[in-house]
Amino acid sequence: MITCGDHGCLFNNPSFEVHKPTNFITFHQNIRGLTYKVDGLLISLSDINPQVLCVTDHHLRPDEINSVHLGHYTLGTHYCRRLYRQGGVAIFVSKDLEFKKIDLSQYVKEKDFEVCALNLQIGTINLLILCLYTRRSPTSDYTYFLSQLELVLNKLYRVSTNIVVCGDFNTNFLEFTSRTTLLESMMASFNLFSSVKFSTRNFITSHTLIDNIFIDIKKFDFSTKPLVNGLSDYDAQFITLYDIMCPIFKQPPSYIRIMDINSMHEFSELLSYENWEGVFQDMDVN
Repeated sequence: MITCGDHGCLFNNPSFEVHKPTNFITFHQNIRGLTYKVDGLLISLSDINPQVLCVTDHHLRPDEINSVHLGHYTLGTHYCRRLYRQGGVAIFVSKDLEFKKIDLSQYVKEKDFEVCALNLQIGTINLLILCLYTRRSPTSDYTYFLSQLELVLNKLYRVSTNIVVCGDFNTNFLEFTSRTTLLESMMASFNLFSSVKFSTRNFITSHTLIDNIFIDIKKFDFSTKPLVNGLSDYDAQFITLYDIMCPIFKQPPSYIRIMDINSMHEFSELLSYENWEGVFQDMDVN
């Protein structure tokens, strides 16, 4: 929030100030194009301050995503389409946290299975974050999506591993269908269970739960909540893990001068009251 007074506005300073530790929060949203929504996304996150942002369907090309500036978040890992438009996944991480990218490029297939992942070190706790996306199309091969996801989890899963899997799963978890049954059974074999119990895409005549966050619900004390920010027709979700504490870095406010048409007129008027005789009479141009 920007607060204005007589002499200027409160605005974010680039330096960071450490506050008391807070719970670890992961945010996910099918953003339906990130390019013109960066400011709106950051404003919507100002109250919850998640450490990790998982974004699906960002619509960015490889040469574009590295130019995205998301405040105090850095681009941890991503996947961008090269042959088709739209789609893509990305994970942004708070700049004060250490992470390591995981190469999953061998498993990716545009539209059918788009995924990226990273390891996050928080004190002595190691977290593995996966962000994935698959298209909604009558021609999409959901068995391919399931088989590739299982291969990825087989590669990454260990009994001691803490895994968070979020994304657009292209199946409505509010309905009992073969897709949801197969997906949830496969995820349960890795001790991963759905944490989102509310609809994530809401219209007057329909409500669906296509986006989800999977964790080991027996391992964590957690809560999952929606965030309606109006940036997409998909509502965001964020999960708070109360067992994991992180330092929170906030930017202290500083004053900057307001530059608008009113302040410029005021400045011109003040200049008109000045005595310029000394300037006009001086022969030295310096």
